[in-house]
Amino acid sequence: MERYGYGLICPGGLTKAQFVESMNRHGITADHRYLDVETRVQTKHEQFDALLSCLRSGDEVWLNNLACLAATIPETLSAIAQLEKKAVSICLADFPDTAAGGLYNVLLYWYNTEKTLRRRRQEQGFTDAMARDGRRGRKPIPKPRNYNRCMDEVFAGRISNAEAITLLDIGRTTYFVWLKEERRKRGLLKEGPAKEKK
Repeated sequence: MERYGYGLICPGGLTKAQFVESMNRHGITADHRYLDVETRVQTKHEQFDALLSCLRSGDEVWLNNLACLAATIPETLSAIAQLEKKAVSICLADFPDTAAGGLYNVLLYWYNTEKTLRRRRQEQGFTDAMARDGRRGRKPIPKPRNYNRCMDEVFAGRISNAEAITLLDIGRTTYFVWLKEERRKRGLLKEGPAKEKK
């Protein structure tokens, strides 16, 4: 029976120092440790695949935590199934002492696991957005065809902000973000916003 360890370094999750400390605590030698590093451009878990290839029936696999296997619960279950096919024992290095804290510690463990998974999904979403259109978060709202004409009317004092919002058919928050951008373009940022006619 051999004892192996696996961990994953990812944004908002495990650090290399924490992984080494955990493996040392459980007596897993350096040549039996497998550690993947996940970044915005590197998401393949080559070390996990290498671990699978060397496992034999009866071996022990110590995971630093459940979140190291995948970014979602279904993917995590799939990874666990891969390990179980090898007929190995799966151990969690960071699982709480249920005798000391009981149900509270178990629930806290699952809460922290889900939080880590959520961070990984968010980072993956940001990565996909950057690859798709070069920006994080939501896509900007496209400006209507009558945008330039409405802004000219606003800055000329011929219509109010409220009237412009109605004509552009957008929300107040979006309008005032656009208004600030327009003031910057026109060199009027220090003059204050256009006064709203009542």
